[in-house]
Amino acid sequence: MTLALLVARQIDLAKAVGYWLVQFAGAILAALLIQFFIGAQVADGQTIGTLTRTDVWRAALFEAVQVFLLVSAIFHAAVYGRAGNHAGLAIGFTLAALILMGGVYTGASINPARTLGPALVAGDLSYVLPYFVGLFGGGALAGWVHGYLFTDET
Repeated sequence: MTLALLVARQIDLAKAVGYWLVQFAGAILAALLIQFFIGAQVADGQTIGTLTRTDVWRAALFEAVQVFLLVSAIFHAAVYGRAGNHAGLAIGFTLAALILMGGVYTGASINPARTLGPALVAGDLSYVLPYFVGLFGGGALAGWVHGYLFTDET
C-alpha cells in the first residue's frame, strides 16, 4: 500500500521510506517474538502455499493480483472516502476474501513485510524475491491506476 500511495502521489518519498523501515522492522521483530515466546517454528508462519512450492513466479503473479485488488479496495473505501464510516469493514471483508481465496496457493501474504519477517527468521528466503516482485508490482500498478487513470473525482 505504501508504494501505491507513493506512485499515486498521496505521500512523499521520505514518508514512504520511513513507513517501509518500520513495517519491515516490525514484521521481523514479530517473527522473532513468536519464535521466542511460543517456541513455534517460524516456518509455520511463512507465507507459502501449494503454488509457491511448484511455480514460485506464478505464485508471485497471483500475489500481485491480490495486492492490486486489496489496494483498489483501500483507494475506493478510504482514500476516496466512498465507503464512508464503513471503510474498515469494506477493506476487512476484501482482505478476508483474498485470504480465503489465495491462502492455500500462496499463503496470501499480500504484504512484503509479512513475507519477509517469517522468511528471514526461518532462514528460507527462496521465495522472497519473486514475491517482492509480485507484491511491489501489484501495488505500483494499483497506485498508477488510481493516481493517474482513476481519481477521487471519477
